[in-house]
Amino acid sequence: MQFQDIVLKSKKVEGNCPLDYKTGETIYIKGGLTVDIEKSDRVCLWVLSEIMPVLWEVALGTTPKELGIEKFACACCKSKENEGGCVTFDCELVE
Repeated sequence: MQFQDIVLKSKKVEGNCPLDYKTGETIYIKGGLTVDIEKSDRVCLWVLSEIMPVLWEVALGTTPKELGIEKFACACCKSKENEGGCVTFDCELVE
């Protein structure tokens, strides 16, 4: 069974993300199973926890739209230093 690579791309940043995500930054998931640190701008564990319920289906080639998901992942968190923020990610299957 062949699993597809997945790229999560930050689409919208609201507030003050503790990881300082910027629009267009990515998390690269190789074969739907591991995060490729070299190809990723940074890795947010909150986003990874948000996508876990659908990651398997997407890795098999089902698009988020086919699953009825409009915003693929949205992580909201705050830190001691600031009030936090929300980052919305799009999901792209790598051909």
